[in-house]
Amino acid sequence: CLIMGDVALGKHCWVGPYTVLDGASGVLRIGDYTQIGSGTHVYTHNTIEATLTGGRAPKHTGPTSIGRCCFIAPMSIIGPGSIIGDHSFVASGSYVQGEFPPYSFISGSPAVRVGRVEITGDSALLKRFTPESEPDA
Repeated sequence: CLIMGDVALGKHCWVGPYTVLDGASGVLRIGDYTQIGSGTHVYTHNTIEATLTGGRAPKHTGPTSIGRCCFIAPMSIIGPGSIIGDHSFVASGSYVQGEFPPYSFISGSPAVRVGRVEITGDSALLKRFTPESEPDA
């Protein structure tokens, strides 16, 4: 794991091999009991716009936060300024950019909220939205 800058990792976390935790351009916070899958990168900056404009645009930076009890599956990328709420699941290979409420099931590239995490007692279930159950926003 490559760790740079201001990274705060909660208690009882697991971070897989070949990961990047980049807090070099802002605060990166990861909550208790969260797991970060192998090959995942979590960033507080990107240089996409700066590169595409030949250096005219500034580097994009922002604090990034992953809540408590989250599972970030392998080979995902979490972009700068993203906020992932507690008890959320990010599917493998997703590119996450933006804010997601607690209990989100997040998937895709670019990632969107495709469902919710339901916890009953000692069990967790990933429930995909149907046209009838999709949230308004």
